Amino acid sequence: MPSLTFKKQLNFWSIPVVFLIFAVLSFSVIFGKTSMRSLQYPIGYNSDYLFHFGMFKQYSEMDFIDLFRPKLSNKLGYPYAKDSHLSDFPITEEFEYFFVGKLSNLVGLWLATNIMLIIVIFLNSLSMFCALKTNKVSSFYSFLLAIIYALSPYFLARNLIHLTLSMYFCLPWVVLVCREAIQKYSLGLLSRKQIYLICFLLGLFNPYYLLFFLVSFLICTLISQIRNLSLTNLKIPLVAVLCSFSAFLFMHLDTLITFLEFGGNRGALTRSLGEIELYGLKITELLIPGWSKFRFLQKYSDWYYSSAFIKPERMGSSYLGIIGIIGFFGLFFGSIFQALKERKVPYLFELFGSAWVLSFSMVGGLAGILGALGLFTFRANNRLSIFIFTLIIFYIGSFMTNYKRGWQKIIFASIFILTLFESFPSEFRKQSNYISMKVDEDLNLCRTLEKNFEPGSALINFPLVLFPESPKVHLMDDYEHFRPYLCSESFSYTYGSVKGRGLEDWQKNLDTFDSKHINDVLKSKNIKGVLIYRKGYPDAGKDLIVKLTTLGFKIVGDPELSDFITLKILKFD
Repeated sequence: MPSLTFKKQLNFWSIPVVFLIFAVLSFSVIFGKTSMRSLQYPIGYNSDYLFHFGMFKQYSEMDFIDLFRPKLSNKLGYPYAKDSHLSDFPITEEFEYFFVGKLSNLVGLWLATNIMLIIVIFLNSLSMFCALKTNKVSSFYSFLLAIIYALSPYFLARNLIHLTLSMYFCLPWVVLVCREAIQKYSLGLLSRKQIYLICFLLGLFNPYYLLFFLVSFLICTLISQIRNLSLTNLKIPLVAVLCSFSAFLFMHLDTLITFLEFGGNRGALTRSLGEIELYGLKITELLIPGWSKFRFLQKYSDWYYSSAFIKPERMGSSYLGIIGIIGFFGLFFGSIFQALKERKVPYLFELFGSAWVLSFSMVGGLAGILGALGLFTFRANNRLSIFIFTLIIFYIGSFMTNYKRGWQKIIFASIFILTLFESFPSEFRKQSNYISMKVDEDLNLCRTLEKNFEPGSALINFPLVLFPESPKVHLMDDYEHFRPYLCSESFSYTYGSVKGRGLEDWQKNLDTFDSKHINDVLKSKNIKGVLIYRKGYPDAGKDLIVKLTTLGFKIVGDPELSDFITLKILKFD
């Protein structure tokens, strides 16, 4: 008996161990992290990567209770840090930020972000495998489809840029919950406690995923109650929805408190009808890759995306892959053919779910109608493509399990290999040397700062960029001013004041004024030094440097070794 117990335990843990090994190996190959040294550098170092890295670092300095109360930008909003609220806008990645932040205190920021991506791949693959097995899909197809699901083009395009979108491990269980709802919880796939737990977890993560669940769950519940409406039958769906809403409110308690205490701030994040159209979903994006190992596909992709008037939010993120495309056409055309032939529609929920996501998220779809009425909350609806992909994976798994032919596993394995081959882009590996060079450059800059400034010194960043989501300033991308903050510990920076509060007004056009005005402002704010990001100026900041040197500033370090020029105040007149 003891040996039998040990064997069961071994079988229980073997699947997670296999998927963990898969996550480590696939991460290493895709992102080129094949050595301990390479793991000490991030996979990206621009734009939204910098935003999330900045959030990781800020949350590393917080206590757990700070997740649920208004948060301040302690080192980025100088001199108004106490009034610069990060909670002016809802942050849906707080648990992820907190976890990576605390992990970074132990292993360093870049290694912590890489470990997080490995965890994401692990969770997405293991979750889909378990969900498919719960849905009575064979182990062979469950395993292969779980790998395809975890390494989807959607994940590769989002990764750390949109961490909360990359963590779509709850979605397979949404399918099972909706299946139970439409069958009045008679399938026995999930217990009530499991349903409530899934609903609660959904409320903690991305609101787009919560939207998909609530709409699908509501429609499935209505369908199941059409013939026999009873209040007793509504207990489970009501509790399930309550779990999701309570988790969502719990997650955004800090934003609610900020609104009640300091008033609303509509300027923090702006949304518009144009963005709903810009970030809408197009069916062609489901079928055309953003990148491909197959040369003819890559050429066609380059032509399409260069010619398209409306560009996607993240190129290639909606692409279904080879297996996904086969499943997409198989689901729609196979269902139509069988409905005409046998007067029944198989895989009804997969077909219905995909259809309503398309009708809602397409350019000019239901989301566009809501936008025309002034509701802009859900603007980037191409993110809903992951639901279509999830439903297609379920369809393929069920279809292949039920459709028994002697040769089908060989054909499926061949298509699986082609899909996997296409899922391993080389773009990340190509950029790794450039990224490591830039990180080393910023580390050297911060060592120079530490040698020339007292701990706690206040530094001003030029040119002014508001937070968050600001357009380019000349050649300078958004969030570039995070770079010195990420690589240093002991300084305060002017960058970080949240838009809409007016706290950054004193900086507006400061770098264009005469020397005396700049001198008076910096002196009144107790600024000790200046960081000039050269890409933010057509003349690489030369005119501003001349002004500052006349004030008694001195260039610190070698300007040719950094994108930033650092100047230290020697005296105030």
